[in-house]
Amino acid sequence: MKENLDEILKNKCTEIGKVYETQNYDIFNEMPFNRTVSQGRLKTILTSLEERILPVPIAVNENLEILDGQGRLEAFKKIGAPIPFVIIKDVDITDCIRLNRSSTKWKNADYIESFAEQGNENYIELVKCQREVKLTYERIIELSKPQNGTKRHETIATGQLIFTKEHTKIVKQKIKMANEIFEALPIERTGKNREFLNAVFTMFDHKDYDHKWMLKKCRQAVKFKTGRTKFDTLEALSKVYNYNSRRELLHFEDLLSQKTQSTCDNVASYDDRQKDDQRTTIGGYVNA
Repeated sequence: MKENLDEILKNKCTEIGKVYETQNYDIFNEMPFNRTVSQGRLKTILTSLEERILPVPIAVNENLEILDGQGRLEAFKKIGAPIPFVIIKDVDITDCIRLNRSSTKWKNADYIESFAEQGNENYIELVKCQREVKLTYERIIELSKPQNGTKRHETIATGQLIFTKEHTKIVKQKIKMANEIFEALPIERTGKNREFLNAVFTMFDHKDYDHKWMLKKCRQAVKFKTGRTKFDTLEALSKVYNYNSRRELLHFEDLLSQKTQSTCDNVASYDDRQKDDQRTTIGGYVNA
């Protein structure tokens, strides 16, 4: 016969602590260097609470610093419900990160901002750069190409990322170059769409890329239409760069590790024998 719950608790379990409950939310403190609660995460929890409020306790240490459950605390505040909590002693931010890995995993931004708050100079510089240029941390790291090995997330998560003022200069220079391309090239679509920026930033990685030459070719173009994919746009940028050139031709699309099938339906062949003053459509743009 199956044991009932009371027998199981009495004979096979040990009580190791108490669960408390309060509506005095201000007794709780933020764990120093812990991540913040995103609005998306808070919205998800609130939606769940609309269906049913489950009394799952948050975890705090002896200083009432939240180890796990920041999102639940903020959500319970919103609806005015009492929040249950348990106390776990002798834990710090390292234990907090380890605990959160098993629930909502930390993102790169969480690690970066936490290490910056702890005083890591490389992460402080990265956060400063991000606030200035308004790109994602991943984009900034990709543009700066810091020598941190191939396991980028692991490097970030363990506080070993190297990002200096020189890396910030590299990022700002590439953004400046991208803006120059955008201004010089008569793009049909409005705005700096993601695929175009992805392609331009990739183009800069070509070892033989000449920015002055590319700007010259962009100004000669009459119309440029971005491709539907990064590959398409890189291919079109290559044709802008190579048009009427006696230099060695560059193919920026070859920089991609795997070529994808081009979906651009407006690529037309052209005749190199056409005179410089003739207009011809090539690679999604019209050159004059």
